[in-house]
Amino acid sequence: MISTDAASFSSNAANLLYMPPSISSTDTHSADSQDAVSPGDTFGVGIHITESDLQFVVHVPSDIDSGWTNSTTFQTQIEAIVWDHLEKSTVLKRLATQHDAGTTISLGRMTLTPDGTVHNISLVTIEEL
Repeated sequence: MISTDAASFSSNAANLLYMPPSISSTDTHSADSQDAVSPGDTFGVGIHITESDLQFVVHVPSDIDSGWTNSTTFQTQIEAIVWDHLEKSTVLKRLATQHDAGTTISLGRMTLTPDGTVHNISLVTIEEL
């Protein structure tokens, strides 16, 4: 079983990954689709489970706004926004105990502009995990 302590969760920018567009998800919107009403770029977010740790992953849209100049900065910002909305330790414990290594679990998606404004956010509830 995967430990869910801080050492087993990859959250620094060097370990942030691009989420494969083909991940299975309860989200009915494509991670590449942009919200027609809200400005900004829509990013899919999830947790990838390996044999030894849990990795926060971000799916970056193929037509990302050129205003995003530093991938480490925006990915770290996205992660912070997710954990502001979800209870990190509860989510990680649930995923580590209910899913196998090699699985990527979608947490949802959010639409942001390069200035950091969140225009839309749609994340799972603990019950949906």
